Amino acid sequence: MKRKAVFRTLTLGILIVFQEALFRIVFPLPEVGNFNRVTYADIGISGSEDSVLASHKPISNARFFWNSAPDHAHFVHTLNLYGFRDRDWHTRKSTGVRRVAFVGDSFVEGFMAADGETISDGYAHAAKDSGIGVEAMNFGIGGTGIQNYLPLIRDLIPIFRPDELVLVIYANDLPYTWPGESWTMNPLQPQSVSRWVPRMVQVLTRLIHHEPVPARWKGTPRRFVPAVPDPASPWTQHESDLSMQVTSELATAMKAGDFNPFVPGSFEFMELNLKKPFELAPMVASIQKYAARYGTQLRVVYVPLSDQVTDHYLEYHRKYSLKSKVTTFTTEDYQLHSRLLRRDCEKAGIEFLDTTPILKAREDRGIHNSWNYDEHMKGESYLSLGGEIFKRWPAAGGGQ
Repeated sequence: MKRKAVFRTLTLGILIVFQEALFRIVFPLPEVGNFNRVTYADIGISGSEDSVLASHKPISNARFFWNSAPDHAHFVHTLNLYGFRDRDWHTRKSTGVRRVAFVGDSFVEGFMAADGETISDGYAHAAKDSGIGVEAMNFGIGGTGIQNYLPLIRDLIPIFRPDELVLVIYANDLPYTWPGESWTMNPLQPQSVSRWVPRMVQVLTRLIHHEPVPARWKGTPRRFVPAVPDPASPWTQHESDLSMQVTSELATAMKAGDFNPFVPGSFEFMELNLKKPFELAPMVASIQKYAARYGTQLRVVYVPLSDQVTDHYLEYHRKYSLKSKVTTFTTEDYQLHSRLLRRDCEKAGIEFLDTTPILKAREDRGIHNSWNYDEHMKGESYLSLGGEIFKRWPAAGGGQ
């Protein structure tokens, strides 16, 4: 009887351990349960049954796709447990490496490129080729701006403690009016996922509270660009106005979710905004002050519109800005923002890199950095740009 009791106890113990191991393999959870991409995003990822833009549900271990039918291109983005396009992260960095966090919009996330072809990937490859160990983290969120970067920076730095923060500002992020020190208010209070609570209990608790339960497998990719009649698509409510600004071919693609529906009339936006002045020295100084509290150094990178670099893309971009009469964006009056951003970073003692000359040099050699219709870069260009950022600041990866 004693032997049977011992056998049953051991068998039960083995089953419990096996069940726990199986649940942890099948249902991985992030270390910080309440840190997620959707908290900092204005544009969500649409689905066939609902819209994340409307519901704002956390995204974890998922995939989405981005189409550009005029460019004959289709890309699937793989997201980690926190909803970012990267490998899974640990709050504690690996021993002997420098952790570098990249923050920005779709150009950091790497729209119109395959997984592994982002700026942060290019930075990591360049560091590896130099024999330097880094953890390059991709905090890019498509469809966001500086107003989103600030709370993201506020929360990610205390959680992940990067050694360097590379803030990548794309041309359409500017001009921007800094709200003052209020950006540091109401920081996220991290909720750690307990290692000791059985994973089955954690999964059931999430289901009861209608929270997403991430699975090891990523599932079917969902649409990022909304299609009509999704209310997230501007074409659902404003087709008559938007159709006046684009060719019929592009209008069809936009309504089907096969081309970015938010770009009609973008030349008008560029003409007005690229010449507007701003003052961001207090903002970058504030970010650096906040980052320094956690041992993080700030660096700022500016990425221009492709039309600021070359006239090659004008004939394609005109097709969704039919009302515009502009003939070029490459003249000095349209380069104001990079000059002002350099000035403001120098005032605040922040290292700054304007990538316009880098991208122009490639275009002059006949290498087109971007797709013809979609304004985003090609994978090789993202990788190259990441490598150039590492070359600009080799000490960042070297742990000096």
